[in-house]
Amino acid sequence: MSSTMHVVALIEQKTRQNGSDVGIGKYRCEENQFGTFRFKVLPSTRLTKYCQPFSEGDVVILVGKFAYETVEKAEGFTINVTVATPYPKPSSGCWETEEIPLSSPYLSFNTQPIPGSLRQIDNNEVVIQEGKGKKRKGKNGNDEIRRNE
Repeated sequence: MSSTMHVVALIEQKTRQNGSDVGIGKYRCEENQFGTFRFKVLPSTRLTKYCQPFSEGDVVILVGKFAYETVEKAEGFTINVTVATPYPKPSSGCWETEEIPLSSPYLSFNTQPIPGSLRQIDNNEVVIQEGKGKKRKGKNGNDEIRRNE
């Protein structure tokens, strides 16, 4: 299974580099709270019926594989777009930040536990087996360390 990301975002910047469209998108996760990510659209993707054209200032649903990476000393998500569906423009002709639909990126990915770790539910407490002790997340939310004697 691949790592995929779905997000509704305002396209803040979009340029063409080496034939690919690259840029910055902004999503509104809460009132007056925004997140940003980078995107890339390959030339072959632009030719499909699933990737509709979009421009700076558009609000677009983007879907594609993603990576968490460092680019120019900034960490964040980069989505390799495979599906792009623009929202219809508002009657004013341009999107205001408060008009961007509330959305948080939906991420789907596989993980693998760290070798030597064990997680289990024990009487509504999460138990993490580490080395010679047990670390418990108690019902009150505090971590407790219990050593194996």
